[in-house]
Amino acid sequence: MNRFPVAVIGAGPVGLAAACRLLERGETPLVLEAGCAAAAAVREWGHVRMFSPWWMNVDLSAAALLNKRGWRMPRQDAYPSGHELVNEYLAPLAQVAEVAECLHYNHRVVGVSRRGRDKLMMTGRAEVPFELHVLLSSGEHRSFLARAVIDASGTWSTPNPAGQSGLPAVGELGQPNITYGIPDLRGDGVQRYAERDTIVLGSGHSAIHVLLKLAELRGSRPASVTWVTRGATPCVGTTPHARMDQLLPERGAALSRAALLVRTGTLKAVSHFGLNEITQTGSAGRLLLRGACRGTRALLEADRLIVCTGFRPDLALLRELHVELDPWIEASVGVGRLIRAAVTAGQRMPLPCGVGALAHPEANLFVLGMKSHGRAPNFFLFHGYEQVRSTVAWLCGDVEAASRVEVDSLEGDVCGGPEGSSCCASLGSAACGNTYLVQEAQNAHHPLARQNE
Repeated sequence: MNRFPVAVIGAGPVGLAAACRLLERGETPLVLEAGCAAAAAVREWGHVRMFSPWWMNVDLSAAALLNKRGWRMPRQDAYPSGHELVNEYLAPLAQVAEVAECLHYNHRVVGVSRRGRDKLMMTGRAEVPFELHVLLSSGEHRSFLARAVIDASGTWSTPNPAGQSGLPAVGELGQPNITYGIPDLRGDGVQRYAERDTIVLGSGHSAIHVLLKLAELRGSRPASVTWVTRGATPCVGTTPHARMDQLLPERGAALSRAALLVRTGTLKAVSHFGLNEITQTGSAGRLLLRGACRGTRALLEADRLIVCTGFRPDLALLRELHVELDPWIEASVGVGRLIRAAVTAGQRMPLPCGVGALAHPEANLFVLGMKSHGRAPNFFLFHGYEQVRSTVAWLCGDVEAASRVEVDSLEGDVCGGPEGSSCCASLGSAACGNTYLVQEAQNAHHPLARQNE
């Protein structure tokens, strides 16, 4: 089996980190990317500024590889946009010769199985390689063999629908005036939404980002913006966001601005609304949203609907494998258990995990990154990088390294002291709450300990 490579599905931040960790241990990974360039999904939301600073978004192994080629870490307490993350980190990483040789673009993985064994064959599965079927942009169908599979394909391409039941609302599919995710409200985007009544559906920080951008447009081009949530409208100090927003001040500041806009009437707010049906009326395509609000029938009307209700994993490509999922959020069972424990404790994100929580009944199959959290929100890249570190160590036989978890939760008090303590002095106040940066800070030559002049 060792003559086959480790296949990595996706060349986003986590997939590229996996490639770097495998190369670091003498492996030659096979990285299959559906897009025409690395980090294709990140490029689609490149206009969005992240709520997490640079130090949380760079993998240590990748930084070490880049530093050998003269790369300099951006100011680690700054907040990158998606485009900056690509241009200043991911694109240079993908161009490193060793990494570039492993990358196969326009290779969309459409299915993974075991060679010669369908799902019903129970015996001898670990004795044969994985078989990955790939569709090329040319339409050609190819297959590859691998001794292990790391699925880091993410969830960006499978947004949740607007319907409250988890299924698309009646009339939702194919509506040209509905957008999913975070649209680019610049250039052509201004014309699409300016002077248009717009509803933003969702209660998370993606919705808040969109609302703030729409409010800026409204300043010069009057139109109504309505914030619709399935539960209560988030308000500062009354939601489980509070602890994390304190640790990530840009998130908290965005929520505060949105709450102020609601209080001043700049944004309308409709809470506890469940959408059941969407119809289009008139030549302009105005949308009628029918549903229920606190048990009473309700009707909302707008020109545009932006759906920010999160994402879900595409599990179709793993259908022929023995995958064990949490029935609630479609994460692996171990990760799902951690997420539920975090919710019970009133936290917004689970403890970081290693290979033990990521394992499936199918030997040497691992789902990492955003997809590892299933439908749950609040995934951070630095937790995905820890998943990669532990998993690659396991695949390469380093059980001791794999068994460690070297990252702590943002919601834990790892530093043991306020700004100005020893760990903060080494890496800046942003390092508080992150065990592996605190540990690595003792090494002055560590790539993330280097500051721009």
